[in-house]
Amino acid sequence: MSSMYSQQRIHGQSIADPEKFWGSIAETIHWHKKPKSVLDVAADGSWTWFKDGEFNMAYELLEANIAKGLGESVAIYWDSPVTSQKRRITYSELLRDVQQFAGAMSAQGVRKGDVVMIYMPMVPEALVAMCACAYIGAVHSVVFGGFASSELAKRIDSATPKLLLTASAGIEEKRVTPYLPLVQKGIQSAKHKPKAIVILQRKGHEAKTPLPADVLEWDEFAQNAKPVTSPTPTKSQDILYTLYTSGTTGAPKGVSRFSAGYAAQLRYQIQHLMNMKAGSTMACLSDIGWVVGHSFIFYAPLLIGASTVLFEGKLPMRGGAEVWRVCEEYNVDVLFCAPTALRALRAGDPESKQLKSRNLNSLKSLMLAGERSEPSIVIHYSDVLKAHVGSHFECIDNYWSSESGSPITGVLQSLKDKPVPKPGSAGPPTPGFDLHIVDDDGKEVPQGTSGNIVLKTPLPPSMLSELWRDSEGRFQKSYMKRFGGKWFDTGDAGLIDEDGFVHIMARSDDIINVAAHRLSTGAFEAVITSIPGVNECCVVGMPDSLKGHVPLAFVVAAKGKAPSFEQVNKLVREEIGNIASLGGMVVLDTPLPKTRSGKTLRRVVRAYVENAAEGQPNKVVDVPATIEDASVLDNVKTQVQRFMETRAKSKAKL
Repeated sequence: MSSMYSQQRIHGQSIADPEKFWGSIAETIHWHKKPKSVLDVAADGSWTWFKDGEFNMAYELLEANIAKGLGESVAIYWDSPVTSQKRRITYSELLRDVQQFAGAMSAQGVRKGDVVMIYMPMVPEALVAMCACAYIGAVHSVVFGGFASSELAKRIDSATPKLLLTASAGIEEKRVTPYLPLVQKGIQSAKHKPKAIVILQRKGHEAKTPLPADVLEWDEFAQNAKPVTSPTPTKSQDILYTLYTSGTTGAPKGVSRFSAGYAAQLRYQIQHLMNMKAGSTMACLSDIGWVVGHSFIFYAPLLIGASTVLFEGKLPMRGGAEVWRVCEEYNVDVLFCAPTALRALRAGDPESKQLKSRNLNSLKSLMLAGERSEPSIVIHYSDVLKAHVGSHFECIDNYWSSESGSPITGVLQSLKDKPVPKPGSAGPPTPGFDLHIVDDDGKEVPQGTSGNIVLKTPLPPSMLSELWRDSEGRFQKSYMKRFGGKWFDTGDAGLIDEDGFVHIMARSDDIINVAAHRLSTGAFEAVITSIPGVNECCVVGMPDSLKGHVPLAFVVAAKGKAPSFEQVNKLVREEIGNIASLGGMVVLDTPLPKTRSGKTLRRVVRAYVENAAEGQPNKVVDVPATIEDASVLDNVKTQVQRFMETRAKSKAKL
């Protein structure tokens, strides 16, 4: 791929003249008051998108589409295999429910700029609440349902919500989690006290009645109010939502986002990266508690009059049968999930029998994000789905973060001369993101050289506007300080190849320094997961008296198919080089510890290894509240201890 392709030209235009590029996108938005300018950059380097413009996100999602004749089109398909329930909600029905709930919140004193916290499962009422907040100019702060009460308390004190919306329970295939006790304990621990709790009673799992005086029942709360029938115009710099980061990179930060810029970039991304339009259907198998859920379960599909699937369940439910049923039943155009979901699907159905039993002809692409996608999993599902639905199908990895709000990289599917995706790469930068690779001194490195992934300012419209109530200057400390204010630090490491494709290798702190050689854990993991039978893998640095650190691999394999250390190490040395020789391998009989969004908790695994290496195996490890299944930690800790004991005995014999 030697010549410049369209995506590179378009990207170049967006960087050279961002005012012209995003100004043309902004023309497609309904403004209550048009902005005076597209982009303003101040003398101190700070920037403002769409200054003095007035806009309402909920109007853009609902009334604007209804005015185009989409009132009877389906906005939301709710599919809940855990409760055996389904609903289809049209744009007109959604507007009615939003206006009604907006009226109920207004009657409780919620005004423009007030915060409403949403601690709910994947139910339509949660999306109604998000949209109703936008309708009246309130700020929504969604917290993943089921979070520990201590973590909820931190978010309550930070966000200071006027109302807290919840449900009686979160329902999963094998467990039910009552939410009200967690909410009440969280509020009890917090300094700030919301005015009221509004609870959605879930059939068969209702909270005990009578409810406390400060807990209002959802249906009564909404139905007794007068609807708000006119949206509140909000300024371009008014905050649409604040979303707390997942906790894999330190203390939670409230990422705040302005609505107008977010709408402009999301509209572009879903039309061009996903190649969707009005009438298309997206199934994003994330959660509304994460940025992917905000952007591609809810806001982006409805911005263009498409349909979204709100799926209540976790993969691989019933051997993966549910995800392919959903794709067939709703004629899904784009399926979006994390690589960890594909690993689970492959482990549960290695021959893809469930996939092959469904008519998936509507499926155009599978989008992957949330963590690095190893080539083997991309190739596997790309080959299987191309064979099943046709050569038009593409498996597209894309890279982004809570801070970016939309994909930083990915192959634009709307282009006729789109480049061929490369398994293992997250694609070229998308328009607006001026991405560079620099060394630890902030100097750009040659093409093909690994380094720190940074973004040049001004950042594009969907990027975080600020951190919530940032009185301590955490934005500067977290993102700008490391490179002296010149670059926005993503905290990730990677490289750009000769075709302009970005390869994400690891978090910056997941680089292993082996005898003065900087090696990416992602490179090891890509090699090891290519071995048949290996379902997932995690590599961390293990302290070594001679080399500083050596790579230690944690492998989860199909029953009876765990590879030998010799087999794995031989392949690693062949594919990466002799310097990359593993220091050991631990085979786990439980999954790797992950966050609820599917990210492997390498930092936790590394802490167990470092503690054991220092002779303190029982030292307490800081585990994020976002962990999906804490029970797997005991196995990791035990296996690390056994490995270290065996290693010590081997050294003693020498």
